Order: sequence, then C-alpha cells, then structure tokens
Amino acid sequence: MCQPGSPPTPRWVAGSAMGPLGEWAIRAACRQAALWHRQAATGATGAAGAAMAVNVSPSQLTDPDFVNLVADILRETGLHPGQLSMEVGEPSMSTDSDELVAVLNALRDVGVRLAADGFGAGTSSLAGLRHLPLDWGRSTKPSSAASLSSRPTRC
Repeated sequence: MCQPGSPPTPRWVAGSAMGPLGEWAIRAACRQAALWHRQAATGATGAAGAAMAVNVSPSQLTDPDFVNLVADILRETGLHPGQLSMEVGEPSMSTDSDELVAVLNALRDVGVRLAADGFGAGTSSLAGLRHLPLDWGRSTKPSSAASLSSRPTRC
C-alpha cells in the first residue's frame, strides 16, 4: 500500500519474500554486530558498545514466529539483545494496534530496543505513537522530531 507522498513499497516487502529476506537481514546484522563487539573486546578494530539497527516490515511484525526468530538469532550469534535496535516504519503502524503493541512488548521482553523510523512520511499521527513501547524515534518532519524526543525514554 502506498501512502500519499511516499515512494511505492517494493512488492518483496509486502509479499512472501519478506520472510526469508528479513530473516537473512536480521541474522547478518546480528552476526556482524557480534563480530565487531568481539573484535573490540580483544583490542582489534571494532565497535564496542555500538548498537545495530534493523528495519522491520509490517509482514514481519504480524508473523506469529517473529519474536521467537529474533530471540533465536540473538542466541545463535551471541549478540546482546540491548545491542539490537528494531526500527518500525510508519507503514507498520497501520496494523492492528493491539497486535502491534503485543509484538513490540514481546520484543522488549527479549531485550531488543525499539524505534519509530521515518515517522511523518505518511499519514499517521504523532498521537498514535504515544501508546507504543518505543525507546526512541526518528521523524521526517522537524516538529514531529521535537515531540518524539520529548517523550520519556524507556531503557
């Protein structure tokens, strides 16, 4: 679905290819972040303390196995959950609110950090973000960014 003023969503994002592609992206990102942390711990070049951010699609957030998949990938790669940030795009916020809050809370229970990404590009209202368990947000509109940054941070 394309919101007014936003670029069209590629078919693979909304379609069945997102499952395997999204899993690959999360696994590759976690593997790389864990490698950087191990390198930094041994004195080699690395990114100690840095978090890896991964965008998630609406189809991933509605997959009943998604939270377990993320937890499994974190265990498999050895990445600390707090070093992974999942960025939820504005299109994801148009899904069933109760279902979205439940999935986001389950991801937070795993220890993953959550963010609103690119908020303001579509038609969602800032008030709609206030009920979501997000750690931080990034807006495409300056006035929205100020409102998002004034929210209390959940760490």
